[in-house]
Amino acid sequence: MIFVVVLWILGFLLAVAVITDGLVNVLGERRRWRRVNHLGISAQAFRALAAAQIVAGLGLLLSALAGHPKSWPALFQSSVLVWFGLAAVLFLITVKATLVGYHRRAGDDMSEYASAMTLALLCVAYLIAFLAREIAAS
Repeated sequence: MIFVVVLWILGFLLAVAVITDGLVNVLGERRRWRRVNHLGISAQAFRALAAAQIVAGLGLLLSALAGHPKSWPALFQSSVLVWFGLAAVLFLITVKATLVGYHRRAGDDMSEYASAMTLALLCVAYLIAFLAREIAAS
């Protein structure tokens, strides 16, 4: 039961953080694009990753909602939705780790990529809780 609660809390917090980060990156101002250009990533690729990040955040939200009160719509009774969270978190870990690598290659200070590292660590915590819940359930 504890893993379900941890997943629920982490899922919602992570989804809000990831969706917010994605929206800021999609709608980012000119100053942000100059910072991204020095990483060697095109603005279009960065926007596409940010949009995919928003979709991953929505996947985490759907995953967190799955399998809860029986009075909820049938869509949320599907166990398939639970696996959206796993796919989303694996994608986010990959994206954030790659972004940290780009920042390190560019010689940026850690303050430039601290948010990416924080989100990656939260994703790893979600992954651990997800796997622990699956092991405990079997």
